[in-house]
Amino acid sequence: MTKQEFLRFYESIAKVICSNNLDQIEFVKTLRYVLAHEASSMFPNKTQPELSQLTGLSRSQLNSALAGGKPVESTNKLSALLNQLWISKDEDGLIKKRGENSFYEIAQSILSSKYSPKTAENELLEFDAIQDYSTDCFLVKSRALNVSENISNANELYSIASDRLIETFLHNRSNSDKRYQNTIWEDGIHPKIAAELHQNIFKYFKDEVFTDLQVMFDQAVEDTQKIKSKKTYPVYGVSVFEFLEK
Repeated sequence: MTKQEFLRFYESIAKVICSNNLDQIEFVKTLRYVLAHEASSMFPNKTQPELSQLTGLSRSQLNSALAGGKPVESTNKLSALLNQLWISKDEDGLIKKRGENSFYEIAQSILSSKYSPKTAENELLEFDAIQDYSTDCFLVKSRALNVSENISNANELYSIASDRLIETFLHNRSNSDKRYQNTIWEDGIHPKIAAELHQNIFKYFKDEVFTDLQVMFDQAVEDTQKIKSKKTYPVYGVSVFEFLEK
């Protein structure tokens, strides 16, 4: 891949980081772990110096990542702040904005340099976890962030689909069978024509392709249920991705 191609790939990673409040230190730590273990799995016959050169990790970083346990999810700073606000609120559910044992005092003691108290305030208001009750008080409405089931499901789907999509592209880059994925694309389609094409493609997939696919999936589920086994099976899915270059 060229530097420009890597840059576009990094842009997609940046979008994930920015939209999920990932702590950069934890992200780098997890990235090193995944790099080391993926490289070791993909190239089991390579020596550690070769893996170090392949991943860009120093030998000490590589050894540390391979020897360490799987990274656990760190406590979200915003969640930790909200929990402490819940503990510190008065009997009416209120907490002062400033002063001793106030929102800003608690926020400054918990948040990292990534967050300012004002940023945390805006996000908690957006989550409807706190309410601007008066000029000097917040009403603490909940103890935990209310992340909808739809968002959780979407995050899980994204992580699975993006991993499989990249594996598919890497497979097709060096194989001619194309049995996993194929892409049709053309340069320079006029935006108005592209919009019409989008409508036609969307209707075709919605009314025909996915209708037939759902029948196939329903049959597959029914056939699986007939197999008397306590085993759990991996997720199987079909994803259609339509794109317009920026």
